[in-house]
Amino acid sequence: MKKFFALLAVLMFAGSVSGRAGILGLENITPDASLEILGQRANNETDANDGAKDTRGNVITRLRVGLNAGITEGVRGRIEALRNSNTGGAVVQYGSGRPSSIAATEGAIAFQNAYIDIDGMLTLDKFRLGRQYGGRPGDLLVFFGPYNDDALSVQALDALSVEKKIGPVKTMFATGKVREDDTAPGAAGVSETDADDVLGDVNAGWLVLGSDELIPNLRVPLEIGYYQASNQGAVAESDNINLSIIDLRAGVDLMEEALKLGLEYAVNGGQDNNGPTGAAKSDYKGNALLLKALYDNNDAGWGGHLHYAMASGDDTGNDDKAFHDFSVAGWAVSDFRYGEILTNSNALGFGPGLDTGAGGPGISLFNLGGYFNLPVFENRLTATADLTMAEADKVPSGADDGIGTEFDLALHYFHSDSVRASIGYALASPEKGIASGFAAPTPPNTPTDNITKLFAKIMVKWGAERRLY
Repeated sequence: MKKFFALLAVLMFAGSVSGRAGILGLENITPDASLEILGQRANNETDANDGAKDTRGNVITRLRVGLNAGITEGVRGRIEALRNSNTGGAVVQYGSGRPSSIAATEGAIAFQNAYIDIDGMLTLDKFRLGRQYGGRPGDLLVFFGPYNDDALSVQALDALSVEKKIGPVKTMFATGKVREDDTAPGAAGVSETDADDVLGDVNAGWLVLGSDELIPNLRVPLEIGYYQASNQGAVAESDNINLSIIDLRAGVDLMEEALKLGLEYAVNGGQDNNGPTGAAKSDYKGNALLLKALYDNNDAGWGGHLHYAMASGDDTGNDDKAFHDFSVAGWAVSDFRYGEILTNSNALGFGPGLDTGAGGPGISLFNLGGYFNLPVFENRLTATADLTMAEADKVPSGADDGIGTEFDLALHYFHSDSVRASIGYALASPEKGIASGFAAPTPPNTPTDNITKLFAKIMVKWGAERRLY
């Protein structure tokens, strides 16, 4: 590990001096990096009860250092080292761990990018192989990459991803593995049998066809996607999970693209061999709808957005009618966020996206927000505000279906292209439904005191521009 960082430092220096280096035959070396520092203070986050002490305050960091280089003719590569809460736990928090040497912090460093791009492979526009980020930031179904959550999390996928534009249609395909449980083939004394499986493989893939060029003189984005994930569970076939999603998206850009309207509809398929209702097999039959409207008045320095989302919940029966994104395979990858507390809190929120778990209650929500560029600090300060109201779709008879209302207010300072900072306040008013876990009947003494949260974040980035996704 020490040798790697020494080599990395040499390569970064060489790249910054000349943009070319003969070290190991690499060419056009370009480094990049970013440092994020996030401070938070929250109250009532776990119990919504003013009568119990429930306050947390912490400052965490996320450091990413990347290196891009030409490896050989037509082949480029990237490697990115990461140090954050996923890999370091306490050592990335201010006041905890305090590692004083490289040896003391080696265990907190992971590599989330380690891939190659081969130009023109099979006449494709993109051919990427290795550990990489994937999907799109803010996506409802799948995104692997750096998240804007309370933990500054990062996830990547060991995958093959390709892209090809055929006429007006852009094709995107990816297939990857989140977890491999089999022992490497050929290992001494090992036979590749089911007995080698303890946790089971987790696989993921998707195929997306999209275009915004089908209608002359009007930008109408259209897309159809097929997403598939599987979790093989343990040794027995009886606990396997196979989830599929058919996703349709349509939109239109009006007023010289100042006004953007969008619709997304997703339908689940597949099955859980150990269903949440206790059935031997449960079919996935959930669905979700997302409507979006976005208006940007760049000249006046203000804009707004509106989201309406509905994800089906489960009632009685052997089938699971609750909507699922890829989180069903044991890891959360949706990046659709609708509240600093409702989305990011581990206690009262479901997390990002519209997946409320196996046999979950589902969710419907309304989000209205906007921004305004303040005439101070050379117009570098922007205020944002969001209002979110949410309730469950299906709950047991006698249970309260309320989730709550949240108001978020933040200020964002854009010092430069490389430095930006934010500070904000969030207040959520939970209702008895989510506070009681949708218990039936609703306990009369369920506390529903306000949850509050203060947060501040600064990000500094430097080096070459990077294509992350």
